[in-house]
Amino acid sequence: MYSIKIYNNLEDDRLKKHWKEIYSKSNYYLQNSYDWISIWWKHFRKKSRKLFIVTIEENDAILGIAPFMIEGNILIKELRFIGSGLTDFHEILALPEQEENILKYILDFIRTEKKYSVINLEQISDNSELFRILDKDALYTKREMVKCPIANFNASTWDEYRMKLSGKFRRNWNWGFNKLSREGDIKFVWLKDVVKKEDYLEKIFHLHSKRWKYKKRASKFDQEVIQKFITELISEIPEIGICVLIYKEAMISYWIGFLQKDVYYGWNTAFDPAFYKYSVGQILTGLLIQSLIANNFKKFNFMRGDEDYKRKWMTDEETLTNYQFLCKLNPIKGFLGVKYYLEWKWLIKKYFKKIYEKPLVQKILMKKKY
Repeated sequence: MYSIKIYNNLEDDRLKKHWKEIYSKSNYYLQNSYDWISIWWKHFRKKSRKLFIVTIEENDAILGIAPFMIEGNILIKELRFIGSGLTDFHEILALPEQEENILKYILDFIRTEKKYSVINLEQISDNSELFRILDKDALYTKREMVKCPIANFNASTWDEYRMKLSGKFRRNWNWGFNKLSREGDIKFVWLKDVVKKEDYLEKIFHLHSKRWKYKKRASKFDQEVIQKFITELISEIPEIGICVLIYKEAMISYWIGFLQKDVYYGWNTAFDPAFYKYSVGQILTGLLIQSLIANNFKKFNFMRGDEDYKRKWMTDEETLTNYQFLCKLNPIKGFLGVKYYLEWKWLIKKYFKKIYEKPLVQKILMKKKY
């Protein structure tokens, strides 16, 4: 028989051990790993956030883990995933052979608790078992959040893959790459070890800030807490793959991503706006894909965001869609919380768009969010 146990300490050795075992036996995203989530919690814990990690146990073994936290104030408290905001795909982890039963057991349990008014499960990918179960549950309201393009290489060589892209895009990429190469020394560099990655971090933060300042937007990489978070991620998680584009000894573009099996997950990128006309962000992406194909990778998962610069690399229509699932547990507070996410939040952003777009306001909101 299953039993429930709640953990409010991520440093618990038993929890850590079983979390790593379950993760290793399944095909979860790196952002669902113990390392990612524990580092997130270390840097973003607040008084308004309390750990509420739900585990399913049987015969003294942990079979499933729901990495939740309770967040909010006196008025409304929400059950949310740890890592919300900087995590692209959330999951409830479970042993593969019992996944459906474990997920249902946990979802049944969290609806019985009185410590929160709203269950707010964000960034649930439509290719997950968790999505399938929630989508059939009439007690949850579903909202589409964001699409996540995927570039399937379906090729054994870079040239073979390139021929599947549009002719116009190929010509534009060739023009930018060749023109930049003629004007100066250009290098594609994988940062292979932790020291190299850390050496480039300050340049990465600066470039991200420069890019968003050019767009008249605030950069989240300007926040010291996020810089410390990323620095620790890189030192502790070897699967983080960073590549950079160097022009005349200066870094003009970068990708931060995750190397998992035969897929590259692109988490964050930016380029120097001074080189906008060359499309150096696309040049780097092409060189990265060329390297991935040469090393037998099959896909580039661009993660959250349906931007055109991602879709241009797609050879088919494979796209993940992330959803938010909301469940009200309190008749009044729960109603207000669900209503906010479904309607009021977007109306506020619409009517106060000019205020929201001001960099200072964005910085304040980011600081509150993270």
